[in-house]
Amino acid sequence: VYLTSSLNNIMGSFNPPLPCLTLPFNITTYILLICVQVWPSGREDIFKTDTPNNTTEQINWSQVMVGTVVSVGQVYAVNDVTTSVLMYAAILIFSPLLATMSYIGALLGTLTGLTILGRSGLTLAYSGLLGYNSLLSTAAVAGFFYVISWRSVVAAILNALFTSLIQVALSSSLQQMSLPVLTMPFVISTTVFLAASSTNGSGLVRPREISTPEKHRADHVAATVRGSGGSFPRPLSKEMITDISKREDNEECVAV
Repeated sequence: VYLTSSLNNIMGSFNPPLPCLTLPFNITTYILLICVQVWPSGREDIFKTDTPNNTTEQINWSQVMVGTVVSVGQVYAVNDVTTSVLMYAAILIFSPLLATMSYIGALLGTLTGLTILGRSGLTLAYSGLLGYNSLLSTAAVAGFFYVISWRSVVAAILNALFTSLIQVALSSSLQQMSLPVLTMPFVISTTVFLAASSTNGSGLVRPREISTPEKHRADHVAATVRGSGGSFPRPLSKEMITDISKREDNEECVAV
């Protein structure tokens, strides 16, 4: 709690402010795990993930797809399909856009990890461990910290790919110390993307108040109409929102 408060103060000094995400959790957990390792108790290594170098095993794509579903469960270290489906259902009820972007991130992370690791990464892919960091990265950028648009979707996809690269790199180093990657790849990549894309002219808009991606978009459209001199005493129609979105993408409207 104290570390979170401190990091919020530090990262909040940026303009615009940056979230500390799950950095406090990662720092605290790494310190705890390292202390447990050096404690003279004959501790059994339960954190190291085995990644056998089996170059002959064929990829089971149905298991890969199961792994993309289990990725959401692995955010909470739960390797169970039923529980993961329930989690996706809960996210879907809260926000269909957030659920969609979350699964896209899990899929991209899993496929990118498999592309790099090859068949040696099959165990990680099947268990959802290649997709959970990219899931978080995509959900954070597309719709949560930025208003959903084609620009934020492109940034989210790039963030997912970069997160996967960082995860593969960190895994190799941290396994030498018998440490898991946790959510550090998500923290590093998303912080970089949020900092780099917060400059003027990026075309990415921060929501005034964190809510659902759908509400972020609706509030942004409403603010755009007001900034263009329009007014609306009643909710906007879908056709009007679509027209405003096209005008915004063509830079005919300026967000305020």
